[in-house]
Amino acid sequence: MSQLYDFTYPIEVDYNVSLEKLIKDGNYSWINEHITSKNFPTKNNSTSKLIMKLIEFTGFITEEEILYSLNQLGCRPAEIYELISLGLKYPDIQRKILIVSIGSKWKNPDLNQIVVPILGTQNQKRILSLEMIASVLMPLSSRRRFATIAL
Repeated sequence: MSQLYDFTYPIEVDYNVSLEKLIKDGNYSWINEHITSKNFPTKNNSTSKLIMKLIEFTGFITEEEILYSLNQLGCRPAEIYELISLGLKYPDIQRKILIVSIGSKWKNPDLNQIVVPILGTQNQKRILSLEMIASVLMPLSSRRRFATIAL
């Protein structure tokens, strides 16, 4: 397992705005219907200026290895509000790479699987979707970066 820093992105996150409003403002071509405030609540009720780092891990990696590496780098996994705020400010990043947020998880009762939010593309259109955590940890032919917040 190895990791690469790519870029850092300053973002501002308003946790007081509903997830639904942030998603609408993001102007995505497709949104997974399960991405709701009910399924992804936040305990934060402030506005924060943060530095997001997108970190690429190569090869197979476990969630525990990611969390350990992020801790060593002085980062934590980004949550869905932070991921969507990245998409709002920098909408073209997800056209180049798949961006995964393991800081927000939801157990999909239909699949009985843990899923995490992703920013990506489908037919060149921006999407906000959910993927099973097991599949985002597997080495893929497409590049995937994990959204993190610098501490």
